[in-house]
Amino acid sequence: MDERHPTLAIGSNAAPAQLESKFALAANISDLVPLTRVTVKGISAGYSAHISKQGYIAYTPIKLDVESTLFMLWLDDAQLAHIHATEPNYVPTTVKTFPAVLESGENIEAYLLYRSKWGAIASSLHGPRAASTQQRIFQFLARSPRLVKLVPELADGHAATVARLAADEDLRTRLHKALGEESFVTPDGLPDEHTMGR
Repeated sequence: MDERHPTLAIGSNAAPAQLESKFALAANISDLVPLTRVTVKGISAGYSAHISKQGYIAYTPIKLDVESTLFMLWLDDAQLAHIHATEPNYVPTTVKTFPAVLESGENIEAYLLYRSKWGAIASSLHGPRAASTQQRIFQFLARSPRLVKLVPELADGHAATVARLAADEDLRTRLHKALGEESFVTPDGLPDEHTMGR
């Protein structure tokens, strides 16, 4: 494991099936990725302030005063390069402020974390909003009359909203812009540590 890169997974990259699909069509890259369960204080999942091509609002790490149980991926060089290439909306950052603790009690003092380059969806109080479900985040956004006017499906539930957004790139772009203009966007709260270049 010493030659692999510990990478904290937030969202779909924690799912083995998602990783397998990412690596399946990549030449000369193994789809076998060791995962270990870790506990991290101060980092949790929030919502990225952008709309994915599939029409949903993806997760992003946020600073939150909780203890989270997450998965650490152990990527080889080729796997890391491929993950890097498939995450255009995220910036890989080396984290040292929030140690990850393995089930054995051993600390991982430094690891990679993919942060949204668009910031996070803000809560109704202050700071980034903790992630729950797509249904709840779209219900939250539906509180804005402007967003409902832009995407009427917000009033019909998350399934209709996701389907509409997945089918309309221009609408995704306009909704992304409107999120900022309607004050739904905030920094993820994490410190600016060493960021890998793209």
